[in-house]
Amino acid sequence: MGIDILRCKTPDMVRKEIVMHMIAYNYMRYLMIESAQKAGAPVVPERLDRNKPSAVKRRPKSYQLLTAPRHEMRMTKHRGRYNASAT
Repeated sequence: MGIDILRCKTPDMVRKEIVMHMIAYNYMRYLMIESAQKAGAPVVPERLDRNKPSAVKRRPKSYQLLTAPRHEMRMTKHRGRYNASAT
Protein backbone atom coordinates (compact mmCIF):
# COMPACT_ATOMS: atom_id res chain seq x y z
CA MET A 1 0.00 0.00 0.00
CA GLY A 2 3.01 2.31 0.16
CA ILE A 3 2.67 2.96 3.87
CA ASP A 4 6.39 2.53 4.46
CA ILE A 5 7.27 5.73 2.55
CA LEU A 6 5.97 9.14 3.62
CA ARG A 7 5.87 11.72 0.84
CA CYS A 8 4.92 14.86 2.74
CA LYS A 9 7.46 17.33 4.12
CA THR A 10 5.74 19.30 6.89
CA PRO A 11 4.87 17.72 10.26
CA ASP A 12 1.18 18.60 9.90
CA MET A 13 0.91 16.98 6.48
CA VAL A 14 2.86 13.90 7.67
CA ARG A 15 0.30 13.46 10.47
CA LYS A 16 -2.54 13.73 7.95
CA GLU A 17 -0.85 11.22 5.66
CA ILE A 18 -0.42 8.73 8.51
CA VAL A 19 -4.06 9.13 9.54
CA MET A 20 -5.21 8.59 5.95
CA HIS A 21 -3.06 5.45 5.69
CA MET A 22 -4.61 4.17 8.92
CA ILE A 23 -8.13 4.87 7.63
CA ALA A 24 -7.43 3.11 4.31
CA TYR A 25 -5.78 0.13 6.02
CA ASN A 26 -8.61 -0.30 8.53
CA TYR A 27 -11.24 0.02 5.79
CA MET A 28 -9.51 -2.66 3.71
CA ARG A 29 -9.33 -4.97 6.72
CA TYR A 30 -13.03 -4.32 7.41
CA LEU A 31 -13.93 -5.23 3.82
CA MET A 32 -11.86 -8.42 4.05
CA ILE A 33 -13.56 -9.51 7.27
CA GLU A 34 -17.01 -8.63 5.96
CA SER A 35 -16.53 -10.57 2.71
CA ALA A 36 -15.10 -13.56 4.59
CA GLN A 37 -18.11 -13.61 6.91
CA LYS A 38 -20.54 -13.41 3.97
CA ALA A 39 -18.75 -16.31 2.28
CA GLY A 40 -18.71 -18.32 5.51
CA ALA A 41 -14.92 -18.59 5.44
CA PRO A 42 -12.69 -18.22 8.49
CA VAL A 43 -10.97 -14.83 8.71
CA VAL A 44 -7.60 -16.25 9.74
CA PRO A 45 -7.41 -19.91 8.69
CA GLU A 46 -4.99 -22.34 10.29
CA ARG A 47 -1.90 -22.77 8.09
CA LEU A 48 0.10 -25.87 8.90
CA ASP A 49 3.73 -26.24 7.84
CA ARG A 50 4.00 -22.55 6.97
CA ASN A 51 7.43 -20.97 6.55
CA LYS A 52 7.99 -17.20 6.64
CA PRO A 53 11.50 -16.36 5.45
CA SER A 54 12.75 -12.85 6.18
CA ALA A 55 13.76 -10.86 3.12
CA VAL A 56 13.83 -7.26 1.99
CA LYS A 57 11.61 -6.61 -1.00
CA ARG A 58 12.66 -3.04 -1.73
CA ARG A 59 15.95 -3.15 -3.55
CA PRO A 60 18.44 -0.31 -3.38
CA LYS A 61 18.49 2.07 -6.31
CA SER A 62 21.55 2.20 -8.56
CA TYR A 63 22.00 5.92 -7.92
CA GLN A 64 24.85 7.49 -6.05
CA LEU A 65 24.11 8.96 -2.60
CA LEU A 66 24.04 12.74 -2.31
CA THR A 67 26.93 13.26 0.11
CA ALA A 68 27.75 16.89 -0.69
CA PRO A 69 25.80 20.03 -1.64
CA ARG A 70 24.34 19.78 -5.15
CA HIS A 71 26.60 22.47 -6.62
CA GLU A 72 29.70 20.61 -5.36
CA MET A 73 28.56 17.08 -6.18
CA ARG A 74 30.16 15.24 -9.06
CA MET A 75 28.73 12.08 -10.57
CA THR A 76 31.09 9.11 -10.54
CA LYS A 77 31.11 6.36 -13.12
CA HIS A 78 29.86 3.02 -11.81
CA ARG A 79 30.45 0.19 -14.22
CA GLY A 80 28.58 1.91 -17.04
CA ARG A 81 25.35 2.49 -15.12
CA TYR A 82 25.25 6.24 -15.68
CA ASN A 83 24.99 8.02 -19.03
CA ALA A 84 28.14 9.59 -20.37
CA SER A 85 26.24 12.87 -20.86
CA ALA A 86 25.39 13.07 -17.12
CA THR A 87 29.04 13.51 -16.07
